Amino acid sequence: MASSSSAAPPTRAHTGGPTPSSAPSPAGPVPQRVTLGDDGHTFSMRAGQTFLLALGAPPPDWTVTVANTAVLARVPNVMVVRGAQGIYRAKQAGTTTLQAVSHFPCESAHPACLPADRIFRIQVRVVR
Repeated sequence: MASSSSAAPPTRAHTGGPTPSSAPSPAGPVPQRVTLGDDGHTFSMRAGQTFLLALGAPPPDWTVTVANTAVLARVPNVMVVRGAQGIYRAKQAGTTTLQAVSHFPCESAHPACLPADRIFRIQVRVVR
């Protein structure tokens, strides 16, 4: 799914909660498959590279948003495997955030369940 010119395994930089005295972690290359284990990481991509967002099969359902779709966008009209939320392509240089929020079917039931929504977030830096 992801195009990569490097044979070395991808590295990931966790960006955790910022503190006033700490510098942000450097970005690691994006893996072919981004999963829940990548929550909070920052990834570096080149324009044209792709990754599969695979947060797991329903339930829950996931609502995915990208802050700047000029930098990173879902590839349209591509069917993905069960448990994946789409293939995303780096479009142009810049930085953006991809966020996914979980939703459980029982939230619309009567009475509604009260599962804790999960928020998944990664930062993506695209270079030319």
